Amino acid sequence: MGQTFNHEQIIDILSEHLANPFDKRTQGDIAKELDISQSYLSELSTKYKDKINNIADQKRTKYISSIRSRAYKALVSKLEKSDNALKMALQITGDLVERTKSEVEILSPEQKRARLASLLAEATAKGLLPSSLKNTDRTLDVALGQEIIPKPSTDA
Repeated sequence: MGQTFNHEQIIDILSEHLANPFDKRTQGDIAKELDISQSYLSELSTKYKDKINNIADQKRTKYISSIRSRAYKALVSKLEKSDNALKMALQITGDLVERTKSEVEILSPEQKRARLASLLAEATAKGLLPSSLKNTDRTLDVALGQEIIPKPSTDA
């Protein structure tokens, strides 16, 4: 039989496991390493959950630089292969913020009518509109909201 571990040592091992993003062990693996049952390890994890999480939060900071180092190495290898990786790297670090240009075109009623007539003619030529919606002045007036189509009467 191997070494026996007290509660504090087990809590420390569990918090280290929780803090380390590169530790791929399961609780079952840890229980085998500690030579304890998985149910007992689970019981301790539940009982000391807050303490384990607090210790893990403190330990997690030491892994941040390691994670950054790995991320930068991965980015460098991508940069050697693609310009998009450079763009992504600069966006991640906040050194590149793409600006988008937004323009609003204000049209006069005549320009709206002309643009709509052009779109209707194009759609009609492609067979996208039923024949009842041919490019007529009435169709344009309705589409531009200048004419209201009367509702059918419901008088019996």
